[in-house]
Amino acid sequence: MEEQHCRTLDSVLDSEELIELDSTISEEEAVGEPLFGPFNYRKETIDEIVDMTSVIPLFNKFDPAQLRVVVSHMQIVHMAKGQCLFSEGEAGDYMCFIVSGRMEVFKDSVGGKLVSVSRISRGSSIGEMAMIDTYSRSATVIAKEPTITLVLKREHFDQILEEYPRTGIAFLKELARVVCLHLRRTSNHYADICETAGEGDNYSSLQEQFMIEGASH
Repeated sequence: MEEQHCRTLDSVLDSEELIELDSTISEEEAVGEPLFGPFNYRKETIDEIVDMTSVIPLFNKFDPAQLRVVVSHMQIVHMAKGQCLFSEGEAGDYMCFIVSGRMEVFKDSVGGKLVSVSRISRGSSIGEMAMIDTYSRSATVIAKEPTITLVLKREHFDQILEEYPRTGIAFLKELARVVCLHLRRTSNHYADICETAGEGDNYSSLQEQFMIEGASH
């Protein structure tokens, strides 16, 4: 992995480099036009982001009103090939939904090597635990090609919970379902690893392989 490409998304989320679909306007520019969410989105932008979520299974069960509330708190981010979404060990305060493109997940192994553990593509979400806890990231995620993402920061999710509690709870339930699915898959992988390895294998080697498998989820 080339160091110059591993610039995490934190460095651009709040800067002028953030690319959105002509999404934010000032109140002066609006002149009576309704604005939505913390980013002052136009209705047209909300409609466009709603269309983007059609490829993301997590939003399939949301009613239209709830979905519009959630997307009004998201940022549209265009990532270049090689750009980091986040790095292992750093603090996490946002999650990401992939609208198009692909990302690769890397894990620092016990031996100190950076290991590719999986690739994720359109419709996937990653970084969900950042909405729930404040622990550091468990893996490094890098765009493998130009990728369009929807990013939700914890502070904006907290706003949804405070101002639209029913929508926030609905989102939290879907998020919990996704996290539970990931945990089940990881547990199954661990069981398979143990069964394949047998009793003679070194425990630390099994633990390392389990960590690598788990990081891909």
